[in-house]
Amino acid sequence: MNSMTPEAVTASIDKSNGPSHGSFAIGEQIKDGLQRTRARADALQAGAMRKAREATAYTDEAIHHHPYRAIGIAAAAALVVGFLAARR
Repeated sequence: MNSMTPEAVTASIDKSNGPSHGSFAIGEQIKDGLQRTRARADALQAGAMRKAREATAYTDEAIHHHPYRAIGIAAAAALVVGFLAARR
């Protein structure tokens, strides 16, 4: 299995001097596809980071407004995990 990075594929496309114009067009299509995929991945990552920051801010605010509830939830979760771990 060939596990080349997108940069390596792009570099190999740039270095290839194909014998026909058709191979050049295919190389350009691959290059364009890689760029579109990278742009989509960057957009997805930015959205995920934004949602993670919002969730972190919400959690921080909730814990500051209800500290004893947060301690109780953490203790209950630890109790459940401990119970499940002891059963194995």
